[in-house]
Amino acid sequence: MREKDKKINEVASFFISLNNDLDDIIIKRGFTNKKLQKLLYFAQAWYLAFNQTPLFESDFQAWIHGPVNPAVYQRFKKFGFEQIDEKIDIDGLQLLSNKEKDFLIMIFESYVSFDAQYLEALSHQDIPWIHARNLYSHNMPSSNIISKDEIQKEYEKKISETKEKFLNAKRKLSQWSEDYW
Repeated sequence: MREKDKKINEVASFFISLNNDLDDIIIKRGFTNKKLQKLLYFAQAWYLAFNQTPLFESDFQAWIHGPVNPAVYQRFKKFGFEQIDEKIDIDGLQLLSNKEKDFLIMIFESYVSFDAQYLEALSHQDIPWIHARNLYSHNMPSSNIISKDEIQKEYEKKISETKEKFLNAKRKLSQWSEDYW
């Protein structure tokens, strides 16, 4: 395994470990390579936006079904469209800090209840994936790299827009409160 791919593989193992600990059998069974790829992508995207640095150095390519990291894809390709059924030694995960693990737990809890198709649809709305696909038709393979800088800008924008919506709602509520009382 390339040095560059070690950390993303550890993040993948951490997500699998979290999934293995779930009680909900429906969600557990839906944890496929495709779903893992999207969790990895969203983890990288939000980490870039909040920390202005990547969680891992490995890149994503703009594949037909959304962002994919080829190294992780190859590791779990044997499971096809079935649940990733791999036991993970959590004590063997040494590249992730506790802060990063806490962040990954938050990402996992935010996205795990969605199925792979929904996560794919979400990723297809991301401007960085769209730009990396460029002129490719929807069913044409691509190995174009999705720019980390573009991912970071897109997700910083999402944070900014969410803050702005919250502040607008707060102003409206405050105005309503003044008018009402």
